[in-house]
Order: sequence, then structure tokens, then C-alpha cells
Amino acid sequence: MLQERCILFIGPVEQEGDGLLKGEFIESIRPFPQWYKTIYYCHNFEIYHCNTGKSLSEEELIAWTTDHEMLSSEDSVVKEPSTKRNGSESVWSMGPEHYRLGHYEITVDSRNSISWKKLTNQNTLKVGSCFSGRYFIPQQ
Repeated sequence: MLQERCILFIGPVEQEGDGLLKGEFIESIRPFPQWYKTIYYCHNFEIYHCNTGKSLSEEELIAWTTDHEMLSSEDSVVKEPSTKRNGSESVWSMGPEHYRLGHYEITVDSRNSISWKKLTNQNTLKVGSCFSGRYFIPQQ
């Protein structure tokens, strides 16, 4: 039997350029809703909780890969807000959606392609691609 998990993988930097001041960038993404489409995200081979931004401890990582019940509790399931506006129109038909994930801006375009932006301490804007994956861990 296989256990399904969902995670956002943040890919490598594809472009770099001049950006805003770090504070201005953080303020510009503050109005965006929190990323809610996955429970975890992975950056530089480290796995983090989307809700808290904290990395999984070694104990959590071991439990995460072996515990059959870890994703079955209600409080670990990510709840998506309604995809309807005004009772009929889908959010996805309204163009790109922007989200905030820690210090990242995550964008999902009309083709469901996912990208990220982040400003470094040197005021350099870095941009790359993401993908959301469902992967399976064998249960024993």
C-alpha cells in the first residue's frame, strides 16, 4: 500500500535582477493570501511546514516518512478557500494568482504553472520555477 503526500518543490534560481528594498518587497507580498495548496514545501533539500515556515526536525522527518496516520488528522489537512467568486466565477479564470510563503512570492498562472520570487539581502530579485508534486511512500 502507498501513502500519498503533497509538497511544493522550489526550484533553482533561473533569473536574477535588481529588486526593491527588502522591506518594500515584504510589504508588497503582505496582502497576498498565504500559500495553502500544499502542506509542506522543499527548498535546498530541506522540508518545511507551509503554515509555520519551520523545518521538519529529524524526529518529524522520520515520523513523516513512516507514520501512516500523520496526514489523516484534521489539523494537518490544508483547507482551501472557496474557488468561487460572486457565486459562479472560478478564481482560476481570473488570471494569475499570487500567494505569500514566508519571504517568497508564489505565482500560479492561468495554465497552473508555478513560479517563485524572493529578494536577497543584497536587494537582488531572484526568480525560479516550482512544481507541486504528489509522491508516494511505501507503507509497511
